[in-house]
Amino acid sequence: MVLHQLKRSLFDRPDGIIKNILMLRMALIVISAGLLIAQKNTDLLEVRGNWPFVVLAMMMAWSLIAFKTARLQQANSLVRELIIDISWVLAIAYTTGGTSNPFIYYYLVITAIAAVTLTFKQAWMICALGIMLYTALLISDSQQHFAHFSTDYRVHLVAMWLNYLAGTIITCFFITNLMRLIRQQEFQLSAAREENLKNEQLIALATVAASTVHNLATPISTVKLIAEDILEQQSLPEDIKNDALLMKTQLERCFSTMKNLSNLAQQSEDLKPVSVSDIVESIKEHYSLQKIEQAPVIYDNACGKQKILSNELFYYALINLINNAIDSSNEHPTLAFNTHQQQLTITIENQSELNAEQILVRWGKPKTSNKETGLGIGSFLANSTIEKQGGTVGLEIIPVEDTTKTDVTIRVTVSFPIISNSI
Repeated sequence: MVLHQLKRSLFDRPDGIIKNILMLRMALIVISAGLLIAQKNTDLLEVRGNWPFVVLAMMMAWSLIAFKTARLQQANSLVRELIIDISWVLAIAYTTGGTSNPFIYYYLVITAIAAVTLTFKQAWMICALGIMLYTALLISDSQQHFAHFSTDYRVHLVAMWLNYLAGTIITCFFITNLMRLIRQQEFQLSAAREENLKNEQLIALATVAASTVHNLATPISTVKLIAEDILEQQSLPEDIKNDALLMKTQLERCFSTMKNLSNLAQQSEDLKPVSVSDIVESIKEHYSLQKIEQAPVIYDNACGKQKILSNELFYYALINLINNAIDSSNEHPTLAFNTHQQQLTITIENQSELNAEQILVRWGKPKTSNKETGLGIGSFLANSTIEKQGGTVGLEIIPVEDTTKTDVTIRVTVSFPIISNSI
């Protein structure tokens, strides 16, 4: 939790971590320069000429340039800066006493930063690079200077290397695994927040729908009574009577729809086995009664008596998606039922004049819609209903092969697990 809070507080912006690394590096460069100047009067370390100052000057110049330019936005810039840190620390250690310089232990800090900020593989790459360079420096010192050191001091230097080896591996192992758990928790919390927001939107829409049904009941009843009174009058022309009969039929249909909505609201959310063939027949019957000119062309590819676990809400969700395809297309959409590896796949496909950006912005979101654009509240409710029943909904936008047209093909795929026929 501490690492998580530290990461969020220091590195809120995408380039925040790199800027912090650069500031830390510049502070260390200033401190190192001061220690090297003081070293001239103490002779604690063997300094090889002016090379340490050259390295520090080059690194300060690079850090200032990187801090003030767009180099921070380049791909893998964080990995690059950590590798540079490993390199300049090695150069300073090599020119100021080799493995006897305890500054080499700054590699542990670099490993910790890599473990917190980089991916699992990148963090272990930085860890391995530090181990290899420290080992190379120890081998180089053993060939050049170990003969001049006492046995106890040689043991001390080897023990320093072993401590660093164990420390950097343990640090990298625990921090990378801790960060992996934190990222998983962040993903789960994000998914939970999104699901909670979706539920709140569904409750709001359901409340509005219930209120609308209640408010429509009285005016529809009034208009229906007027239509019945008109039909009882014998002296009216035949065309007016036909219009009144049509009005009454449509109003009865409205009443039936409102009653179905009321019944659905009171039904349990328990799922039950439903035959795919029954779903296909219900959809065919629905559009034959509706007499819609652009009714979908339905293909039932030998689904037979396969069953899925759902309730009546799934049927209405599917109708919603089909109606979206009808509203956004100038041609008959196609509806295909297929089964493969215990999975039912329902593909709704149509051509649309909308571009990909318009479709993606509206898809599955609770936005208002009209006949020209579609894909508004209907798709949001349909997606939520299907996902809550164990299915998935996917959207694919395919450019039309004809280059003279700007249309795209919208393909919505609904997948549901098939259950055993014995259930």
